[in-house]
Amino acid sequence: MTTIRAVSVAGVLVALAAVEVRPAVAEIYRPWCVTYFGNGRTSCAFESYEQCMETARGNGAYCHQNPWYLQYGSGQARGADQPRAEPAKAPAPQRVARKKPAPAPAPDPELRPVFR
Repeated sequence: MTTIRAVSVAGVLVALAAVEVRPAVAEIYRPWCVTYFGNGRTSCAFESYEQCMETARGNGAYCHQNPWYLQYGSGQARGADQPRAEPAKAPAPQRVARKKPAPAPAPDPELRPVFR
């Protein structure tokens, strides 16, 4: 029974050692993509439009801006030498001109309060 436990523990340790643990990394989006006409495949691995066009020329492809890059930016971590982005400011509240309420009507002298 002890041998089975020892073999089981050793097997679990070997299995855990085989698992590769990687640190989390931010996705880096490149600004330019090439899309091929025939199969519609896209590769967004280009830093410049010129670099993208060199790949696209003669291959039946076209270059366009990466919509993910436009939406989320480069995805690179901000270093200590890079300034923080200024938070978006809320628009200033607009003043609404309000009319003065109409004066209350004068009480009718004929009406008397009823007390019971």
